[in-house]
Amino acid sequence: GSGLLRKSAAVAGAGQAAVPAEVVYGDYRPVSGLQMPFALENLASGRTQAKIAFTTIEIDPALPESLFSMPAGVEAPQAARVAKKEKKSKKIKK
Repeated sequence: GSGLLRKSAAVAGAGQAAVPAEVVYGDYRPVSGLQMPFALENLASGRTQAKIAFTTIEIDPALPESLFSMPAGVEAPQAARVAKKEKKSKKIKK
């Protein structure tokens, strides 16, 4: 075989709502020396839920730092606010 991942399987949901879920990978092409799947098919209980086809894949592209900044007027998520407060509270006053 090629050694490329063909399918992954898991159980989605819990209890009575649990269903077998699969992702089928295909259309492998070389990208920066790696074989990457350009086609994915998501299935639940054996039925296709979504088909995804990528036109391009980039490995470790350069991204501007501004891409990770919160837009003006938007508050950071709760976890980020808590982490920021904890960082401030660890300062020792002399």
